[in-house]
Amino acid sequence: AAHALAPIAGDPVYGDGKGPMRLHSAGLVIPYRDEAPVSVAAALPADWPLWAREAAENEKGPPFRATPSA
Repeated sequence: AAHALAPIAGDPVYGDGKGPMRLHSAGLVIPYRDEAPVSVAAALPADWPLWAREAAENEKGPPFRATPSA
């Protein structure tokens, strides 16, 4: 996402590094040989709606670094 100038919020390398990384997979299906695929689902973390609202109100957005910090 960093190459598109849209780092993942909370990314300590390309983003601001504040708080947890805001990357979530709501569901995943993994094929398994000739057997039924393994399906996993996960709800959003409880604080996600509040964080999303606060992020939307932030006009400036998180700082972005085109290269990782040392």
